[in-house]
Amino acid sequence: MVTIKDIAKIAGVSHATVSRALNDSNEISLKTKEKIKKIADELGFVYNVNAKRLNQNKTNTIGLVTPKFFGEIKSEIFFASLIGKTIETLKLKDYKTYIEIFENENEIITLIKSRQIDALIFVEKEISNNLIKFMNKNNFPFIFLHYLPEKINNFNLINYVRTDHFYGGYIATKHLIENGYKNILTITANKGISIEYTERTEGYLQAIKENNLKSFIFYNDLNFHSTFDLINENIDYIKNNNIDAIFAQTDIMALGVIKALKYFNIKVPKNIGVIGYDNIELGEFFAPTLTTVEQPINKIIIKGIEILFKNINNKTNNKITNILIKPTLILRDST
Repeated sequence: MVTIKDIAKIAGVSHATVSRALNDSNEISLKTKEKIKKIADELGFVYNVNAKRLNQNKTNTIGLVTPKFFGEIKSEIFFASLIGKTIETLKLKDYKTYIEIFENENEIITLIKSRQIDALIFVEKEISNNLIKFMNKNNFPFIFLHYLPEKINNFNLINYVRTDHFYGGYIATKHLIENGYKNILTITANKGISIEYTERTEGYLQAIKENNLKSFIFYNDLNFHSTFDLINENIDYIKNNNIDAIFAQTDIMALGVIKALKYFNIKVPKNIGVIGYDNIELGEFFAPTLTTVEQPINKIIIKGIEILFKNINNKTNNKITNILIKPTLILRDST
């Protein structure tokens, strides 16, 4: 069986130099690395990657904490994309993903203590101060993607990368105003669902205020059917207030709006303009195609994993990083 000693003898270098070269250490020149790797290949040397990971106290596995139940199609579509792309990005870095569906925090603490994972990515908002304190006390790397943990009282204790939803609500409403719409209704989530909808509504209100317009707000469940019913039940209100545009704070709700307006022979965008939020693929196949605000999923994932890996490699000096990434307007036929 070929050993590092055999390679060192042929290469005329120390055992340590061979080990560093096979580990791609920056301390070894590229020329020396290539020489040593060539000898290793010729001798049929098989490098024990698992031993390397044990030596570094790394598992090359990241825990991904997700919600237990999404409950509506918008979330199913959005999270399938977010989680799928996160797993794919980690795989490109030679890391496996351990999926932990969130039920209670004790399971997460047990997972951390078991040393089965090197870090945690949270796509979950029901996380408490106690778990945050436990991870920080133990210098355990973690980051929140998309969600903020809404139970905690100090966001300066966590790393997060998420969409700037205030800006998203603002640019959606501003786009409608710039296209001549005056009486703009927004349909947001029922109170308490998630802070992101509060932020989108605040962005809407800012644009309305800047242009001295009147605000109109409906609260609703985040699904197609309840939004269809909402428009049906409030069509007289919409007509009496001369509503000429609707900003639905998810694409699924926006599609429900368009379907309901068609039922009353109200043309989109001729009579009422409609804009959504998320840029799910479904919006491209409705007639008219849906103008929307696109959440920057790829940027969130890439930046979040970059921050996480910096903390994995420097556990004793974790720097807290909070990043908001601006969404973009996707123009189609509904406005």
